[in-house]
Amino acid sequence: MYAYKYLVKRIYHLSNGCSFSTKKANNSCHQWLAKLYGIPQDRTINIAKGGRGNDRIVQTTMSYFYNNPERFKDTSVSIGWTTPYRWDFILH
Repeated sequence: MYAYKYLVKRIYHLSNGCSFSTKKANNSCHQWLAKLYGIPQDRTINIAKGGRGNDRIVQTTMSYFYNNPERFKDTSVSIGWTTPYRWDFILH
């Protein structure tokens, strides 16, 4: 019940994670969660990408709010964590 009260007050929803969290034609769990709490699809931001490790998921989530500080107070967040055995390797 607490989660419901928390999400209802939010205007935007940010989702992040590995490939299981990417936008799907039949809705990922993150898209479904935003829809359940009445957040329109045009206010749902999905920055998930396949192959990401947990460190990269944390970094991209924090970067989103660093670059969009006005969204910090009115955005709910859902994260699909990957296995702890997945590591990020920077190639360039």
